[in-house]
Amino acid sequence: IAATHSPIPSPDKVARWQHFQSILDRILPVDERRPIGMLIGRNCTSLVKPLECIPGQGNQPYAVRTELGWGVVGQLDPVAPDPLSQ
Repeated sequence: IAATHSPIPSPDKVARWQHFQSILDRILPVDERRPIGMLIGRNCTSLVKPLECIPGQGNQPYAVRTELGWGVVGQLDPVAPDPLSQ
């Protein structure tokens, strides 16, 4: 599994999406000087269980609140408009 900083949702990337405005203050800045030390996934389902969701339209990204806080799922920098949202 590649563990790089580039796919981590930063506040400026999240701010581009209108449906995420209510959680902007919950998205932490990305500090690329800090190494990625742990990936949490299927081995710890209780921590990543969705508690709340902010859906997008069509193929837009969506946000999920878990015990670990808010996370964003999906492509934040679309290369082309989503045909399903038009």
